[in-house]
Amino acid sequence: KEAGQNRLDEVAALSLLEAYGIRTAGAALATSGEEAVKLADKLGYPVVLKIVAPSIVHKTDIGGVEVGVPNAEEVKKSFARIMAAGTRAAQGGVVSGVLVQKMVKSNRELIVGVLRDQLVGPLVMFGVGGVLVEALGDVVFRLAPLHRGDARDMIRGIRSTRLLEAVRGAAAVNLAELEDVLIRVSRLAVDFPELKE
Repeated sequence: KEAGQNRLDEVAALSLLEAYGIRTAGAALATSGEEAVKLADKLGYPVVLKIVAPSIVHKTDIGGVEVGVPNAEEVKKSFARIMAAGTRAAQGGVVSGVLVQKMVKSNRELIVGVLRDQLVGPLVMFGVGGVLVEALGDVVFRLAPLHRGDARDMIRGIRSTRLLEAVRGAAAVNLAELEDVLIRVSRLAVDFPELKE
């Protein structure tokens, strides 16, 4: 707020999550292709590259995300493509660089979020995530702060809850850890009344 910003960039957001005990995939900001390669070498391949620009929310829509980047040569190429796409999309706005993040392999994508309702206060969201989150609309909301039972009810409250079980050789989602994430996010929402979403 002191810097006049109304959004946290990905680097700051990841730091905030980690401060609340929420594990994240290793990540760091690169401002050049060479720096991106050094970070990817350190994190281990494959990596994900994402544009970091305050004005770009839906990064995939503008070509600002590349997943499964397998080696140093491809990291350099991906960095250049993402920066070019981000610069075009930002239309003269700030582009901080590219987030280089360790790729997490999973056959399920979930979303956890916060939305502050003007009447009732902070709501925690949970559901099926990924690029189709808006199209599927398989999410539930609960008022923060959450207790363990609230988190458990949220997980069971989505239509696709059976996808969290062991499916086609994939292990079941660790529901206790997922409950813990929901509870920690709800604490964060309560602790920061200025957090809108």
